[in-house]
Amino acid sequence: VDGLGELEEEAEEEGNETGEMEEKGSRQTRRRGLAPILGRGDISETLAGFLHVRSNELSLDLKKQGLGCEQLRQLLCVELLQMIQRRLRSLKPHADFHYFSVDMSDNELGPEGAAVLVAFFRRLHDDCTPRVGVKALRLYRNKLGDGGARHLVELILCQARPLTELHLSHNGITGLGAAMLVMAFGASKHKGYPFRLFNRTTHFGACWVRLERNDVEHPDALLAAIKARGGVRLVQTTWTQREWGPGRAPEWSTSPENAPQVILPVFTTQAKMQKGCSKGTKGWSKRDREDPTSRAIVEQAASTVADLAAAESSQPTGVEFGDGRNSRSSRRPSGSLQTGEAADKEAKPRGKGQLTWQVKTSNATWKPSVPESPLKNQQTEEPGQQEP
Repeated sequence: VDGLGELEEEAEEEGNETGEMEEKGSRQTRRRGLAPILGRGDISETLAGFLHVRSNELSLDLKKQGLGCEQLRQLLCVELLQMIQRRLRSLKPHADFHYFSVDMSDNELGPEGAAVLVAFFRRLHDDCTPRVGVKALRLYRNKLGDGGARHLVELILCQARPLTELHLSHNGITGLGAAMLVMAFGASKHKGYPFRLFNRTTHFGACWVRLERNDVEHPDALLAAIKARGGVRLVQTTWTQREWGPGRAPEWSTSPENAPQVILPVFTTQAKMQKGCSKGTKGWSKRDREDPTSRAIVEQAASTVADLAAAESSQPTGVEFGDGRNSRSSRRPSGSLQTGEAADKEAKPRGKGQLTWQVKTSNATWKPSVPESPLKNQQTEEPGQQEP
């Protein structure tokens, strides 16, 4: 089983390199990389070689291009923004919202590069008509750390349509960064999680978030603390579980009240595991799974998510994300999502390269209306989610 899991992980995280490039010159550009040719004048033709259309969907593929933060600044120019917009309009001229996917894995972006990338995504989303959002984002092996995770929280909070995949393994993210990312899906401004599956609109799915092989020291205890605090619904899957995945959901997931908002595949497989142990939960002792510091980490993460949401909102909500008023102990109708009042946008001056986004905190609580839902005991650890 472990060997099969390794093969599946490599197949997914390394990406599918099959499929032809749109232009002949793009193969040559890929071989020599972008970093050596940035800053040499017009790079429009070069950039065009990295925009691909497969199954009528646009993707920007900049994997393994030796990109650091400064190279990324040069790359994410107005020309690229306009090029993306033109391609999307030509693919779906009557759409009221455009999606595209991005693969910038295996570069050297770091936290600053993540900030630059999110600012570019926001410009596409805020300034383009119709809006442009990110569907699948691959940023594994980019040394993002908790700083980069914090910037990605802003993207989750702000995007009008859901992010369906987020690949962030091998980035040195600790428990704090992982908790911030997970809890952000419960505080999304547009309440886009869970969402209807694109290929199966009768069912609801969650964002597929890969956070394995980071620096989360006590992953089991962290997940237990997040579930106990409330504010977000999550499911952890193992190597052998197949009911959840990108574009997949089980038969019972036919209503948003009963579906999770985040799927965490093999989250307990972290970089800092006990020696002599294989993957997953078996690599952690009982003490690790009951680590008392995880609760404090989750409280700090929840506070940071609430601050990020409130900072971009025209009016503070006055309710901290995931606090007691949002827990399942509050007396609210079963099977309902309770949200805060809508906040009006505040007009602010915006300088060059700066984007102002207005986000309100989602004061959401969840109680299962279907007793048979596998998520009904979310406050406690799920006994069936252990690694094989």
